[in-house]
Amino acid sequence: MATVTIYGASDDLVEVEIIGKDGRNGFEADAYDRGRSIFLRLADGTGMRVYAEYSPTDLGGGVWMIGVAQLGEGQPIPDWPMKYRTAENGYSPELIIEAPEDAEVGYDDW
Repeated sequence: MATVTIYGASDDLVEVEIIGKDGRNGFEADAYDRGRSIFLRLADGTGMRVYAEYSPTDLGGGVWMIGVAQLGEGQPIPDWPMKYRTAENGYSPELIIEAPEDAEVGYDDW
């Protein structure tokens, strides 16, 4: 299994950290002035999306929202172990997903 951790940073970046058998890697995705959808997907089409948005209006500003969605209608969210906690920065939730090692992790305009 690989540990994929996703959280918001500053007011414009989504941080994705991946720890797997090949060590630690990851990436930053721009989310300035909009949310960002990160996907975790297996070759057989199994997977999920993680949506991150800074300061959603209904939250009053200054914090991130991190949520999970299906890849599409009729495609269940995999039962990979997941948990939330507050990120070290104090203004974002952090979603930690235990995903299969061969899961592709990226975003649409990657």
